Amino acid sequence: MPIIPTQHLLIPFGTANLPDRGIAVSSSVPDGMSVECQIPHVVVNTSGSEPLRLNTCPYHFPELPPFRDLIETEDQLAYVRNYLSAYCDLWGKYQKLFLERYFEFVADCVESNQAELAGRVEKFGILYDYKDWVFSAFTPLPQAHLWAPAENDGAPYDRSTMIPVDFAFWSGKTIFIIDLVGTETRGRKHRELRDRLARAGMAVVEIPQVSLHAEGGAALKGLLPDVFGRFWEGEILPSGPFKPNTLVPPNSEGS
Repeated sequence: MPIIPTQHLLIPFGTANLPDRGIAVSSSVPDGMSVECQIPHVVVNTSGSEPLRLNTCPYHFPELPPFRDLIETEDQLAYVRNYLSAYCDLWGKYQKLFLERYFEFVADCVESNQAELAGRVEKFGILYDYKDWVFSAFTPLPQAHLWAPAENDGAPYDRSTMIPVDFAFWSGKTIFIIDLVGTETRGRKHRELRDRLARAGMAVVEIPQVSLHAEGGAALKGLLPDVFGRFWEGEILPSGPFKPNTLVPPNSEGS
């Protein structure tokens, strides 16, 4: 089993329900845990400051992307969006709609700050384009499951300690949870689970489903925390999503 330090967080995603044998954890390793996860997942360093970005997320593509057809930034961004959309609930209309609006929001943020972002890469000539900064955006993890035990001594990654959410983001400082809110009345159970996430230091962001019907990135303006609109901060230069360390073989256990 791969070893992850205790200050790291395993985030399974892409499924509504964790399978009975989806995660195997042993805490016998000093200052760490041995973890085997049979479903899509990432591991983030919660004691560090490196966000999970579109250009650092490990992608388990079923086959290598058609690089010859992905020359333009817009085409690469659409490819990544479609890849992540496959991890949404098959019948999750609003999950897919949020993903679409989020990628529009990211593109709008870059366009709105074109002068600043173009100036940061101007001296490199044609090597970079200001649009490449879109891949510095935080990666949305659809149908994520987060470890937030009801008690402090909850068994690591036991199914009873994992809470499903619509989307999870890691900003480098905070785990943000996107809670897509409809018109239905939600009961005490839902509130208890959200309270557990808050006690675990995670920030729950409620997004009204009705807001997603507005077209374009403006649909999320004012609804996402400010840090989402300045996602390139901390990056020296932009980079794309298709790098050797982000292309994980489909059958690999890598995170």
